[in-house]
Amino acid sequence: MTYARAVSRYALNYAPFGVAYRVCNMLPCKLLVVSVRELYRAHQIHAGFVYASAKFDCTAATALYSVVVGSYSSASSSS
Repeated sequence: MTYARAVSRYALNYAPFGVAYRVCNMLPCKLLVVSVRELYRAHQIHAGFVYASAKFDCTAATALYSVVVGSYSSASSSS
């Protein structure tokens, strides 16, 4: 994810006449970025849930804890 962020920042800052900025402000591009961001967030929630369920036994009492850890993991790593 860091490589994609670096490439996008480079394109936004060094593209002539603000072409990259104009393209990124178009609605289809915005929808694509938001969709990818939400997919990445869902992946982070799932990874946090798998981590928490592997660390603790899978019982009814710890299932809620696993969901909380998964949500916290995704909220802390998203930017």
